Order: sequence, then structure tokens, then C-alpha cells
Amino acid sequence: MACMQLNLAKVQTKPAEPQEVPYINDLFRKLMKPYAEQTWHDHQELEAFYKRNTLSHESSFIFRKGHVKVGFIRLEKQEDHIFLDQIHLEPIYHGQGIGSEALDAVKNIALEAQLPIKLVVLRVNPAFKLYERIGFEKQSEDDARYYMQWEAQCAL
Repeated sequence: MACMQLNLAKVQTKPAEPQEVPYINDLFRKLMKPYAEQTWHDHQELEAFYKRNTLSHESSFIFRKGHVKVGFIRLEKQEDHIFLDQIHLEPIYHGQGIGSEALDAVKNIALEAQLPIKLVVLRVNPAFKLYERIGFEKQSEDDARYYMQWEAQCAL
């Protein structure tokens, strides 16, 4: 992951540092809470979801505008794909094209590496429609999630 870089025009990006782990996990919980609660109604299931998704700084990039943190992305480069683990923006920065620009940058990384991008999204999360709109295809699903993939289409 150290060799992967995200260069965006709308925000500065930098690899996350250990002291930023609380920010990453707090933003994740804040933004995912409504979808997690719609998916799992049992307190133990909810806590298990949060525990499985406790994130570290490794493989994460922080988005900033000046000195203000506006979100993060977490990517893992695997042998046969790039896994888009998380992308979250503070709500006041939604609709400004930051997420779209970040996703385009990830697509460019995948193109250069000649790898598909995979992700998992909760079925109740409206981000599913965004991923479909930008070319991700549903590969499979279970009761709670869609498993999606994006592959570059060769131009003829």
C-alpha cells in the first residue's frame, strides 16, 4: 500500500497516521449507523458489525481541506484486485465531487495495475446506486450485502 498514491484536485490526501484512528472509526460509525441499524436489529449483531469494521490507519488516506479533515478512504491492494474497503466524507462535504474524484483516482490506479476493484456495500446503503452508476457490477449478494466489482472496459 505504501506505493499507492491518491492525487486529487479538490482535497489534499495523505496516508493516515496512528493518531488518526479515532477520527476514522468515529466517522465510520457516525455515517454507517443508520444503515447498520436497518440491517441488524439486535444489539449484539450491531456490535459485531462495528467490531469487524474497526479500522486501522494502515491502507487509509485522510482527505483534508487545509487543516480540516473531511473524510477518508481505505484501499487494499491484493494480488488479483484492489479492495475498496471504505470511503466516507463528512456530510457537509457531500455533493462537492470529492467522492467521485476519489473513485476516479482509484479506477486509474486499477487501470495502471490492470486489476479490478472489488467492494462490499450494505444493501440498504444508497451508495449502492452510486457504485452501479459509475460502472460497478453486482457479483453476488447475501441477506445484508452486495459484493460488487469494477473492471476497465477495453476501448476498441
